[in-house]
Amino acid sequence: MELVSTQMIGEEVAAVPGEIWLGVAIALALFFIAAIVASVNDAKARTLPNALLGIMFAAALIFQMFRGSNAGVFPPFPSPFFCMWGCIFFMAAFFILEAIWRKANDASGFGAGDIKFIGAWALLMGPMNALVAGAAGALLGAIFSIAKKEKAFPAGPWIMVFSIVIFILASCNILSF
Repeated sequence: MELVSTQMIGEEVAAVPGEIWLGVAIALALFFIAAIVASVNDAKARTLPNALLGIMFAAALIFQMFRGSNAGVFPPFPSPFFCMWGCIFFMAAFFILEAIWRKANDASGFGAGDIKFIGAWALLMGPMNALVAGAAGALLGAIFSIAKKEKAFPAGPWIMVFSIVIFILASCNILSF
């Protein structure tokens, strides 16, 4: 078992077995590939496939499992425990809000796929980071939709862009919510 030491913006991080870094890299690669493919599908077909969302959730869970024993390696993100419970609470709250919206307006607001998409990001990087990314993505998507005089828009691509930006900024200790 080879130990790998890393440098994060001027501070030394504890040595971590190389297998942990490999697991984290594979989990993140799977997550981001599934997120990109899902977003492209949302832009084209206006749907986020459950199979891709399932891959995102599985990859985020694997990422959190690798973080569990080495949580100090990723200091800007909340603890794996908080990310998991935050994801569950986040999705439950938004599914309830979506049900209320549909009942009151007889139309969908944020689709269930969008809620699951943001939920996967919440599991990966924490519910507050995902909430900010989702809100920013929805806001910018809505602005472009209004400008183009469209009644609806695919939220997935917008949410993905802001989620990736927040993930990178949080990973570099520049910005995290």
